[in-house]
Amino acid sequence: YSTESELIMAINGVYNTSLYYKKADSPFNLVIDCASDISWDRDQGSDLQLLGEGLHVPTNTTFSELWNKSYSVISECNMLLTNMHKAKDKTDASLYERIEGEARFFRAYHHHLLLHYFGNIPLITEPQRITDKPGQTSKEEVGQFILQELEEAASILPLSYTGDNAGRVTKGAALAIKARQALFTENWNVAADACKRIIESGEYALEPEFADLFSYKNAQSKEKILYIE
Repeated sequence: YSTESELIMAINGVYNTSLYYKKADSPFNLVIDCASDISWDRDQGSDLQLLGEGLHVPTNTTFSELWNKSYSVISECNMLLTNMHKAKDKTDASLYERIEGEARFFRAYHHHLLLHYFGNIPLITEPQRITDKPGQTSKEEVGQFILQELEEAASILPLSYTGDNAGRVTKGAALAIKARQALFTENWNVAADACKRIIESGEYALEPEFADLFSYKNAQSKEKILYIE
């Protein structure tokens, strides 16, 4: 982490690990719907089908993959946030701030996923040594960290991007996940405030025609807050 370009490569690597994680050749956040009543995996006896049927066991690899992948992302973010100061004097100030916001967003986002799949989890906010054995942290403490971290990220992330940067996380994305975290933990006022700020930003709007959401011309639709291109 000695130059601006290395900071950019580091945060791009976080995107690659975080949002582009695939299972069954599809994005994880799509196929995990097969564990709910929204979708179904037709592959007889697959991990996802067993999850959907409520027949999963501790050896189900979907669980271990989610755990390992999320903590890999958290580790990458911790390494970046701890060491990025080494390139601060060689990096554009606004870009430096944006990269910090992106890393903090993804660190919070993956703690959010882990919290709601597993319950009490280790809260990891610093790089770990191979000999470290972090214990569980209460759901309440992890949840409060997520809300605070997303608020910090929202305060420094841009409202929008243009050109090749389209699709990066924004202030609206941080507030949207904050609202979801608050909803899941029944912090109604926090959720309402985050949603109100998204609406009042003026960055988002519903498409007049629902079908247009699925056309290439709307790949960067004003209706999308957080998406994978």
